[in-house]
Amino acid sequence: MQPRPEDRKTSRRPVVLSSSGQREEQVEGEGGRGEEEEGVMKRSVKGRRASSEGREMSQESRELRWRVNQLEKENLKLSVRHNQEMCFLQAEVARFRSLLERSEAHRTKLQFQLAASHRESNRVAELDRDRTALKEKSAELQQIIAELRKTLQLSQQARQNDQQALQQEVEERDQLIQNFSSENQRLHQLLQDQQAALEASERKMADLLRERQKEAEESRRLAEELKTLEERSGREKEIADEKVKRLEAEKTAHLESRSNLELRVRDLEAAVAVEQSGQKEAQCNLELLHTHFRELERAYSLERERRSHTEHALERLQTEFNHCQTEMAVALETERKATCDLSKKLEEEKSQLGKTQSLLQQAAAQHSEAEDAFHNFLQQITALLGTMAQNLAQPAKHDGKPSPAEVLQLLAVTLSTKQHRLEETNLQVQDLLAATQKLHEENQLLQQLTSDQQKQIDDSQQMLGQLQDEASDWTIQNTALQEELQTVKEQSRKEIQELREEFSKESAVRLAFLHRLNQRLLTGCVLIQPPHRILGDFTWRELCDVISEQVDQMTSDLHQAKDKIAHLQSVCDKKSVCVRELKRSQGCVLSSLQENMKRREETWSQQHTHTIKQLQNQLQMCRSQCNAHRDRVSSLTSDLSRSRRESSCLLAACALLAGALRHARGCLRSLSEQKAVLGRRLAERERLELEVRKLADALGGERTEEEEEEERGRRARRRWRSGAGAVMAVNRWTALRKETEVVLRLERSGGSVCVCGALRTAALKGAEVPAGVFSRWLRSKSFSAIILSSMADLQGALADSDSSSSHVMAAARSGFSRLLDQLLDQSALSVCSGSAERIAERSSLKTLVSGLQQHFLLFSQRLHSAEVERRSLRLEVSNLKKELQQERAELVLMVPTERFQTACEELRLSLNREQEAQDLIREQDRQLQLLQQRVDKLASEQHTLTHSKQLSRKENSLRILGKQLAGVQKEKKQLEQQLQRAEEQLREAVRRQQFVVRCLKAAESSCKQVRESLAQSLHSAATQRRPLLFALEYLNMSEEKHLMGAPEVAACQSFLSVVSQLHQACCSRMDWLEQEVSAHHSHVTALRGELQDACLRENLAFIPVDALPGPEVDEEKPDFLPLSGFSDKPN
Repeated sequence: MQPRPEDRKTSRRPVVLSSSGQREEQVEGEGGRGEEEEGVMKRSVKGRRASSEGREMSQESRELRWRVNQLEKENLKLSVRHNQEMCFLQAEVARFRSLLERSEAHRTKLQFQLAASHRESNRVAELDRDRTALKEKSAELQQIIAELRKTLQLSQQARQNDQQALQQEVEERDQLIQNFSSENQRLHQLLQDQQAALEASERKMADLLRERQKEAEESRRLAEELKTLEERSGREKEIADEKVKRLEAEKTAHLESRSNLELRVRDLEAAVAVEQSGQKEAQCNLELLHTHFRELERAYSLERERRSHTEHALERLQTEFNHCQTEMAVALETERKATCDLSKKLEEEKSQLGKTQSLLQQAAAQHSEAEDAFHNFLQQITALLGTMAQNLAQPAKHDGKPSPAEVLQLLAVTLSTKQHRLEETNLQVQDLLAATQKLHEENQLLQQLTSDQQKQIDDSQQMLGQLQDEASDWTIQNTALQEELQTVKEQSRKEIQELREEFSKESAVRLAFLHRLNQRLLTGCVLIQPPHRILGDFTWRELCDVISEQVDQMTSDLHQAKDKIAHLQSVCDKKSVCVRELKRSQGCVLSSLQENMKRREETWSQQHTHTIKQLQNQLQMCRSQCNAHRDRVSSLTSDLSRSRRESSCLLAACALLAGALRHARGCLRSLSEQKAVLGRRLAERERLELEVRKLADALGGERTEEEEEEERGRRARRRWRSGAGAVMAVNRWTALRKETEVVLRLERSGGSVCVCGALRTAALKGAEVPAGVFSRWLRSKSFSAIILSSMADLQGALADSDSSSSHVMAAARSGFSRLLDQLLDQSALSVCSGSAERIAERSSLKTLVSGLQQHFLLFSQRLHSAEVERRSLRLEVSNLKKELQQERAELVLMVPTERFQTACEELRLSLNREQEAQDLIREQDRQLQLLQQRVDKLASEQHTLTHSKQLSRKENSLRILGKQLAGVQKEKKQLEQQLQRAEEQLREAVRRQQFVVRCLKAAESSCKQVRESLAQSLHSAATQRRPLLFALEYLNMSEEKHLMGAPEVAACQSFLSVVSQLHQACCSRMDWLEQEVSAHHSHVTALRGELQDACLRENLAFIPVDALPGPEVDEEKPDFLPLSGFSDKPN
């Protein structure tokens, strides 16, 4: 304790009185006196000064003053001594007082410590009792813990066994998953191998296309060379003809011969008109046949495009076939030209007629070879279809040549194989559903195991809750002890405060006593109240003795209290050490128990979460795989629908463009024929004019020199005018060539067909190569966008089953007009019309006479071509009959890879034959040149005889041709009847195909509806009724009675019925799975509710329970219901 300001030491300040009335103040100890004592001292000094001054001022004598001064000196000396003694005594009194105060404080402390030690000893006794009780309880708890350990060991062994069983089941399931994954990989590998085979076949086809292109280029080059040779031969022949005509004109100068010739020419014109009308009718019929065949090819192409990637390969083969057909047509045109030349030479010489007939037979053989090549192409198509169905058994060999009907049958076979594959995939889906069912059963078993584990965990948690209850009892006891300690501390604080207050009062009383005693000593009088008058009876020595005695007693008491305090402190230290050791041992035991239980809980929870995570991961993997497969199927279906739409749009656009191209081709062919006729007529007119002039010159006699000069001037003018016209025409042709760009040129029988690009601009001149422009034009996205946008309305009209034929026609017209507006250039029409008008204006009736010979040659050429076509049509009709018989006999035909290789070898042989034919044509050209030379030699010798012989031969040939024409017309009628029958059969086949296509479209629309309903059912309720896959009107055949015996329709009907049954089975299976999933969800919700109840129980188990109620804690004990049996035991 710190000393108070009243306990400070006070010192006396003596007053010295001099003889002159002055006083000196000496300060000896100013360390312990207050402000009140100083005021008292000043008052006393002032009073004494006033008395001394009064005495000095008295009227006594100076002697008295001297005595008074002496007395004052003595008094001063005595006061100095007294002051010194008082200062010493006051210092000792202050020292003793401070000691007294310290001893009292120490005594109070010792008393407080004694009381605390008594209380602590009582507490230690109580703690000893509690420790014995705790030892007993700890023994009981150790027994319980040993039992719990045994139960835990048993539960761990059972759990390990369960874990081993679960691990075995998980391993088996992993093995199943690996097996499924291996099978999936194997299937993917098979798909990749099939795709690789398809890519290899496409590469082979691309190589064949390149080779064909090269061969086409070579054939074009050879054709150009042949043209040049023919032009040379034509020029030489014209020169020879001019020479012959000059010689004939000189000898046939008679009017009778001319009249005879005119009559014969009229007869020939009538015969030619009749023949032209018959030829036109034959051409119309042939064009109708070609249109029917093209329509059949379009139907086949539509069916092929609606199938898979194999149909793209078939389209490529069709394009190759068309290309080869054009090449063969070019070869036939060249051969026809050769036959024309030969026919002209046959008219000139009778000896060469047999040779020309042999050449015609060779041309017919080449045409038959072309037909063989066409059949080889069909064999290639069937071989490609056979490669797509390698898993099926090989069919019986077929001796006849393949036909479009056989190709259709092969397509039906591929459809059946695809149906088998679809059934296999359905079986695989059923297997997967069975595997999912097994997985659901395993999931149920795992859930049961998890529920058993959760029950075991709940039991262990209950045990843990009991242990926690006991721990909470121990904590409650500790809290009760801590509260007792706090109450004891508060009581000790209150006692200390009371002792401080008593000590402060006593110190105040003692300070007042010492202050008064100090006043008494200073002033010699007592300035205290009347009840304290007793102190004035004691002397200074007695007071000092009493004070010293009291000080001795206090010091002895102080030493005794210190000894007692040290002893009590040592006892308290020992007891506190014991209590701390007990607390530490109890805390270690409780912490070890809590740590063990926490570790066990953590291990149990980790194992449980690990197993649950594994199951959840596996379920997520399965779900992700299912979702991936669904996404892939949806993407494939969307891509398939989009590709079908685009292909249908492109097909419609190509069909319209093909019709326009056919019409344009016909117009172009007619224009080219008219051009050729006009050119020939002009040549004949010029020849006739030369002959007339020669006759006029021969009849007119000799001319004068002036007339000859005038004729020469006219000739020079005409030559200059013709040269100027030729120069102007060349300039116009070059300007037109600069404006338009011809990318492709194809030579046909009716003329050359040019494919022009866009108009050239100044910026693009010389910038790009025509081949690059053509490839960019073919690959441009704008071209496809134009086709798709223009064909959108037509596709909508075709997709709408309720739309009428007029609506479809209107949509086709509008789409075709938009397509032509965006593709074609309007300038070409005006140019063509202008050129046609000019040609029409230039043509005249006079050229008909000069064109008789050319018409005769053309008639023979056409007759020969009609005969060749008649033979080809007969072969086709026979092939069609054979194919119909084969279709009735066999339904499924497959082509192996060996046949495909043989077809390729036959193609190579046909190409070699074409090369040999071209070599033969070259040899024939050489022979023709030699023959022309011989003819020139013979013509110079026998020009007179040849003219008469030629006329007789012409008449004979005309009679023979008339007879042949009648036979050809009869055969044509027979062919028309046969073609009508074939058309009816083809129409029936087309109706069957259309019915099959309608069924497939209806199936596709129903599949889309089912897919949309399934997509909606994922978001809607599970109780929604699922739609049927196919409507019943497409499964029964009551509407199409005439198609009951068709195998394609029966196969389609069976396929649709099987697919509808499979869809119903899948729907029922899905409904069952949804019910099972809902049952699982309900089971999971029940498990969640049980878990929530268990968590609530665990939370309630943590409420503290007083296990050891004492006499001091009974009032604070809360009321609650115990959850375990340990709380009911007596404490």
